Amino acid sequence: MRTQKRAVSNLVATVLLILIAVAAIGIIWSAVMPMINKATQYGQACTNARMQINTESGYTCSNASGVVLVNIARGADDFVPSGIQLIVAGGGQSNVFEVVNNQATTDVVMLGGTTTLQIPGTNQEKTYVITSGLTVTSEVAVAPIVKIGNTKKTCDVSSRVALTACRTS
Repeated sequence: MRTQKRAVSNLVATVLLILIAVAAIGIIWSAVMPMINKATQYGQACTNARMQINTESGYTCSNASGVVLVNIARGADDFVPSGIQLIVAGGGQSNVFEVVNNQATTDVVMLGGTTTLQIPGTNQEKTYVITSGLTVTSEVAVAPIVKIGNTKKTCDVSSRVALTACRTS
C-alpha cells in the first residue's frame, strides 16, 4: 500500500519563516531595550549632575602636610546627586574620598570642622577639608555619584584642577 506524502507549500513555508523571524526580533528587542533604557538614564543623569571645582574663591588649595581644601560648586540642574567622589592625586598616586549627605567621616570634613558632610544644593558651593594621606598633592578632581532605582553609579570626572599652596594669614 502506497501512501501519498505531501510537502508544505512554498507560501505556507514563507509565512512560517516570517513569523519565526518576527518572534525572534520581538524576543531580542524585549531583552535589549531595558539595557538601552538604563544606559540612557545613567548617561542623562550623569550629564545633569554637573559639579565644578571653584578655584576663584581661594578655597581650593593644599598645604605641605597633605591637607587639601576643595570648593565644589553645583549649577542649576534639576537632578540631585546621591553623592560625590573627591579624587586627590600627587606623586604618582591618588586617593578617592566619597561624600554622601549626612555621613560622617574622619578623612573629609566640612570647612569649619563639621564632620557631618553635605553635598552642595542647587546653585550652592561647599568647601571640604580632606586629609589626603599623600605626601605630595598636585591635583584634585570631582565625580558625581547618581542613583537610579537601587543602583548607584559613579559618573566620569566632571572637573579637575591643579592645586596651589594655601595662603597663610
